[in-house]
Amino acid sequence: KWGVTEAVFLHTELHRNRLDASVVVHGHPYYATVLSAIPALPYIHHQGSCVFDGELALVNEYRGSIGNASEGQWLANTVGDASGVIMASHGALVTGADLATAAFRAINFERTCRATLDLMKINKRPQDIPEQHRRFVYNWLLEKGKQYYWDGAVRQLIRSEPEVLDQ
Repeated sequence: KWGVTEAVFLHTELHRNRLDASVVVHGHPYYATVLSAIPALPYIHHQGSCVFDGELALVNEYRGSIGNASEGQWLANTVGDASGVIMASHGALVTGADLATAAFRAINFERTCRATLDLMKINKRPQDIPEQHRRFVYNWLLEKGKQYYWDGAVRQLIRSEPEVLDQ
């Protein structure tokens, strides 16, 4: 029997607060989860990470499961306008206006977290990307880059699993 987990409030309350967050991806990918244990935000270190420029948030308080609407509202308020979120001792949350944007951001978030941890291992911080370049790349990634990624992912899926086209 299928049921809905009580963690659904993590999503419902974010959707209520954020009209721009049509898709909310929550998970426990390895590198983001390691950063959540510190807890620390990933670095904006590379052009791909610019898709989170000015939109990272750290939920620095661990409250266990989000099991009701008021806990979901607390989380939504804490996340604010962020599109990439590290949740202390828990995992990650990424938002997008559509499925392509959310998928693109989710993949980039985990890559960004991985590179951040690699930089931490060698005790280095990335050089700063000048603001005007971060803004240009941010806009380009959301206007064009996410669609290139999505189109490529769909082509790979159809090639490897053509039955997805069967009705």
